[in-house]
Amino acid sequence: MSRSTRVPSAGRLLPPLVVAGVAAMVFRGALDYFFSQDDFAALARAAGLIPRFAEPWRWLALQAYFDVMRPLAGLAALPYHAVSLTAHAACSTLLYLLLRRATAGPPALIGALFFASHPALFTAVYWISTTGDVLAVLIALTALATALRCDPARWLALPLYAAALLCKESVLALPVALAACQVWRRRAPRPAPTTVPTASAPIAPGPRALLDATLDPLAIAMAALGTLYILYFIATQDLAPALGAAPYAAGPGGHVAANALSYLGWTANVFLPTVRGFTDAVDPRVFGWAVALIALWGAGCVARPLRDRGWIEAGVIYVAMLLPVLPLRNHTYHYYLYAALPAAAWALAALSDWALAPLLEVPAAAARAAAPPAAASPRRRRDAAATVPVARPARAAVAWGIAAMAGGLLALNGALLVRKIESAPLLLPQLRAEPLVDRARIARNVIGGLRARPPAAGTTLLLWSPEAMALVARARGDSVALAEETYWERNVRTALYDGLAIRLFFPAVREVRFVRAPVPAGDSALFALYDVDGKLRLFSPAALDSLGRAGARSGR
Repeated sequence: MSRSTRVPSAGRLLPPLVVAGVAAMVFRGALDYFFSQDDFAALARAAGLIPRFAEPWRWLALQAYFDVMRPLAGLAALPYHAVSLTAHAACSTLLYLLLRRATAGPPALIGALFFASHPALFTAVYWISTTGDVLAVLIALTALATALRCDPARWLALPLYAAALLCKESVLALPVALAACQVWRRRAPRPAPTTVPTASAPIAPGPRALLDATLDPLAIAMAALGTLYILYFIATQDLAPALGAAPYAAGPGGHVAANALSYLGWTANVFLPTVRGFTDAVDPRVFGWAVALIALWGAGCVARPLRDRGWIEAGVIYVAMLLPVLPLRNHTYHYYLYAALPAAAWALAALSDWALAPLLEVPAAAARAAAPPAAASPRRRRDAAATVPVARPARAAVAWGIAAMAGGLLALNGALLVRKIESAPLLLPQLRAEPLVDRARIARNVIGGLRARPPAAGTTLLLWSPEAMALVARARGDSVALAEETYWERNVRTALYDGLAIRLFFPAVREVRFVRAPVPAGDSALFALYDVDGKLRLFSPAALDSLGRAGARSGR
């Protein structure tokens, strides 16, 4: 039996539109949030408040992007979130089109919707500072699609790969992905659904396919570019902190396996009833899912129908895309999966393609009759691809129906999980357990409170939170002041990037300081007494002193 791909012209547009719509629907809540933490540093660089990037690392995402957006969006968060959401929808759509080369339409739809709605991508889409991760994968997928062409235009993949690296180094292993795709394309015993079957088409054996893919000049050039990127990084960066307890410390150790099991578990555990938390740290709760996923992939490697559909290559790409982050000792983040999940989507599409094969097959005689001669021109082959007979309409409709139901469940599950993640409270009803959401809400409250009473030019703003210390004192059962900063104080300070957010939105403010008690201050000072959710009240030093004396007289 052979497979068919012809779909009516109008019908070809519907699946990509559905994928884009689901991606936007699941993560639409991102549009409601403010800037948070590192966002303010990027905005400040574009505004000239802090030094610009002098190195190429993530330059496109964290410097050039904000340079372009500043005159267009100013300090409004909505346009930035809209770009992130649109880029994610574009990634999901492009992934569907790539999967469509390897599988029939219904399985490709299932795989693309798995990626589009995956809850692990929450931070990547919701946080403006991780727009670079989304843009890097979008450009990388474009580069991959370009590299798989059969004309000189495929060399455009090289500058695209460079642009993707300048967004985020997470796509460093793209040459491996290209080689894996080339291996699969050369060794597949049947053409991909976008290619017309030909009885005389030569099929390269496995080792020959691997050799051909390895010797592809474009793959070699991309690998050389990636190697130069790594060597430049090693030559220009002080790597000593990376070997210790610094945030980006990296190296061998048991944490590598723990990270791998966490990422594998997060990939597989996407179901609303089974997701118990969304903490960005090594997660032993999902290790069982990871082991099950490894066992499933190993079993699939011995099943020829899955191998023929790229099962092994999908696993290789997944691992290659994760390798750069596995050695990190202190960073195990859900959004690091953004570059690897397209490969997981390919594996799911391959599995779905195998399961739906009986519904999508057409008689081999009909396929051979529609196939052009082996010596036909590329244009004739493309024309013939549009006229390959379709599978039996009733069976094809059932396959699309199954894909629609599976995709609908994925979309609903993803939407509910995303709502669960962003709305889960943290001890107090006004706080959120997800730090990104919590800090975006805090920053909005602080900036909103200051906008209600803008500080005068030359003001020194002193932020103090008696409520934060009172909460800790009540929890401890005493009134002894803590010498160290409380979590609640640190949370607000982090949300405002050490006060840089205030200087960005109120450039007339001379200085922003976080204090833990009233301090002597001149007439130009202004105290901001903030709650743990960022809501604040402003007092002059004299007014705060009067408030303190009144509280002392009342015994409070």
